[in-house]
Amino acid sequence: AEAFEWFGNSLRAGRLAHGYVVVGSPRGNASEFARAALDLLYGGGQASQRAGAGSHPDATWIEPRLKSRLIGIEQVRSIRQKMSQTAFEGGFKACVIISADRLGTEAANAFLKTLEEPSGKTVFFLLTDRPEALLPTIISRCQRISLGGITVELADEWRLEVMNMLAQGIRTGFIDAIGAAGKLGEVLTGIK
Repeated sequence: AEAFEWFGNSLRAGRLAHGYVVVGSPRGNASEFARAALDLLYGGGQASQRAGAGSHPDATWIEPRLKSRLIGIEQVRSIRQKMSQTAFEGGFKACVIISADRLGTEAANAFLKTLEEPSGKTVFFLLTDRPEALLPTIISRCQRISLGGITVELADEWRLEVMNMLAQGIRTGFIDAIGAAGKLGEVLTGIK
């Protein structure tokens, strides 16, 4: 509710960013936030319903392709072309990227160019539960909206240690997994 109120205040004040990294469940609360934000952008009613359903001509939803589980360069090029055009119904053009952390390297770099040179009244919502997987240059050009829960970002050396502990617990059984859970707690809190 607080994040949504902040977004609404930014819209009313005319201070919207061109990009928002929405940290939450891409198909859960982050998607709900994007639909509510689109409702504000398009003023409610039928236009908002079409935007939330992905059938509004000025609102685009993209997600990873089923086989590759990546968002490809072709999808980003399509977004870039669509977002550079004049809005069909006037007002805002919006793009929601579900699981934005699944942008392939080439696609992420192409998207960065789109984000750096947005046309007027263009808003991107990058939905992710893994913001650390996005390019730092993308994150630096977006406002971050964290939705509930605690987001833990592990440094690479800790991530490897955590994965090794979990793998060891699976191999050695339940009793050893309890000991690994205690060690995992120490790692996550930074106590060695």
